[in-house]
Amino acid sequence: MNPSSRHLPFVACWLLFAMLLLGCPAPRGMVQQSASIQQAKALPTRNDLVGRLRQDRTLTLVYGTGDPEAAAFYAGLKDSLDGISRYLTYRLQPDTAYLDSPLPGMVVAVGTPEHNPVLQQIMDALPIEMDSNRLSAFGQAITGDELVLNMGLYPHPIQRGSGFAMVAGNTEQAVRSYMEHLLGQPNRRLINSNWGMVMLSNNERLVMANYGADWEPDPQQVWTFLPEDSPSRQLDGITIRLHGLEMDSTDRIQLMDRLVARRDEIFDYLHRPDLKSEATLHLYGSAEEMGLRAGQMLHSFLDKSETEAHQIWHPAYSGNDPEPLNQLWVQAAMGPAATPALAQGMALMFSPKWQKEGALYWAARLVHSGDVLTLDQLTDRTYFRHESDLVAGAFSAALVDFLLVEWGQDTLLERYAHWTYQSSDSLESKWQTYLQLLASTYPVLDTGPRPLQAWLKGMTFAHEGYSVYDGYGSKQAAGMIDRIRSLSANSMALVPYSGSRQVNQPGRFHFNRSAGGENDASLVVAAYHAQTQGMSTLLKPQLWFPGHWPGDVEMQNEADWQAFMGYYRQWIRHYALLAEIHGIAYLCVGVEFAKATQARPEDWRKLCQDMRKLFSGPITYAANWGEEAENLAFGEALDFIGVNAYYPLSEDPKASDQALKAGVVDMMTKIQGLADRTEKPIVFTEVGFRSIEAPWQHPHAGPSDRDVNETDQARCYATVLAGIQSYEWLQGAYWWKWPSYPNYDKRNPKSFTPCGRKAQQVLARAYQHMP
Repeated sequence: MNPSSRHLPFVACWLLFAMLLLGCPAPRGMVQQSASIQQAKALPTRNDLVGRLRQDRTLTLVYGTGDPEAAAFYAGLKDSLDGISRYLTYRLQPDTAYLDSPLPGMVVAVGTPEHNPVLQQIMDALPIEMDSNRLSAFGQAITGDELVLNMGLYPHPIQRGSGFAMVAGNTEQAVRSYMEHLLGQPNRRLINSNWGMVMLSNNERLVMANYGADWEPDPQQVWTFLPEDSPSRQLDGITIRLHGLEMDSTDRIQLMDRLVARRDEIFDYLHRPDLKSEATLHLYGSAEEMGLRAGQMLHSFLDKSETEAHQIWHPAYSGNDPEPLNQLWVQAAMGPAATPALAQGMALMFSPKWQKEGALYWAARLVHSGDVLTLDQLTDRTYFRHESDLVAGAFSAALVDFLLVEWGQDTLLERYAHWTYQSSDSLESKWQTYLQLLASTYPVLDTGPRPLQAWLKGMTFAHEGYSVYDGYGSKQAAGMIDRIRSLSANSMALVPYSGSRQVNQPGRFHFNRSAGGENDASLVVAAYHAQTQGMSTLLKPQLWFPGHWPGDVEMQNEADWQAFMGYYRQWIRHYALLAEIHGIAYLCVGVEFAKATQARPEDWRKLCQDMRKLFSGPITYAANWGEEAENLAFGEALDFIGVNAYYPLSEDPKASDQALKAGVVDMMTKIQGLADRTEKPIVFTEVGFRSIEAPWQHPHAGPSDRDVNETDQARCYATVLAGIQSYEWLQGAYWWKWPSYPNYDKRNPKSFTPCGRKAQQVLARAYQHMP
């Protein structure tokens, strides 16, 4: 992966495009160039387009009717597109209908310009050219047979003020193959609002480019991938391709021998010893490499449209054996299974080191914690799709083991393709008995007190970038972790998010699996890098409610409360498992549920007690400052109590240093009551101040219209750091927050981060002198 410096043609094409939009002649000299820049500034920003898309929540896929076979394919995509996004609804409209009476909102034009006049109109107005074996767009060019350009949100060149996206190819077959490829991947995304464009040949990414704030190219956000940079090796029908990874010949030979032996073992077990099967395994040297090249960021995944599997080959996953090729081989021998859990479980039978300890071990741990899946849940396709990959994998393996005990190998293989669970099978009671027997073969974790080993000189590490190269799993993030360590910090908090639009109705919380999000692989890689730098990690999953905060969550009746706690438990147990598997030091089981914890303390107490059976390290809960923290009712179930300490230090916008010191004393006096009552150590799971005037007045609030003021932010840091060290019950603080990419502070001058500001120096000096 190498940033491309070929951006001058891109600029020239953009300037021409801006002139054409306004009917101006081609630019001649500096006058026209300056004018085009001014005109470009009138275009909607990416945030404008994303905001409109979120408001409309619909995209119209406009397909061409010039090729009847292709048109039939596009028209049949409705069912596949319905499940592609939780937030967007896709509508389909043929080009003839769109040209006559277009549906409102943004469009995704798909197909070839030859067969889709809507696509042709858009491409004619842009610096894009496409022929039988060459594609050029905005100064970038690729050659090949099956060429595709996928453009994310971009200002519409004809419908002023609107936006569009496109999936265009040099042949209809190229577009169809690419869309089947997209829809066959784990995280199906037709367009990506965090990327400008992707250029592909035979479904392989060759160029990725992003736009700057004014729709001009950012030279640091152009990537080119050359096929010769991904060497391949083959042995007995198995091909390994290396991406951003060097592997010596001995390791490669050992890996291929192991894969061949496993394939033969699977075929022998499934009574197909003579079966011949071709398969390709793509290995990526980093999470970022996979995210950029494959558009996914998972430890491993299977491309269902190809006989190909993908895996991150990184030290963070040492001793962890995934199963992507196993699934291919099981499917080659047995065909598809009617029950997805059966297919996954069969593949996991041959991966004894899945998640390091093996799937049955983790199934037993889940039984210990009371997190058992019924057969109805495990075999329900919708439930299975939305379940944690870790939980689903563990119980899938247990299901196959159970059916082997119940039926025997021959009957299981005979029923494999068609079996679906029916409640009339009377298997549920036997399944529950089996799980209890399985759990009894593995030891239960000691749930006693787990003391902190050091004063936590912490920093919250925030996933601020959502374009792969600037989030948790990126090289930039690794550099920012190094900068955290340079503060003399010894601990770092990682914060994966999910969310809901409802604070008064229960609903499922989804796991972040997008390549640019706080996905599991990015968390694992970031935690590993922190560990290599001598820092511990706190995993602190949080929920986001647009227009609200977790403290607003309040159900309306008992049934809804039980449903909410069930959905939340399903979400948080995933992170308990993830933290345990990857040696993360601390787990936070919730953040700022001010009303929920006070209304349902017994539910939260039980949740904490049960998560102690999944996670072996110290557990905390991050209570909101004030009423929730000072009245927390389940502190005895925690190893240390987290407080998000956004207490105002003074109401005076011109407060003196002495007044701020008095504010810190007042804050600590209030929190000491909690420490005395619970006899538990306290850690500030969040504390921080914006870089604005008088941030001490309302530390938790937005920036409003206050001016930037680094000095006032630094004064708050200095006062708090000096004022908290004499309290023995306080055992650490995680400052909010440090970004995952450089220059965040410049783009967000009123933000909380101390990075690059005077507060950074204050914090570094304080941490250097603390034990």
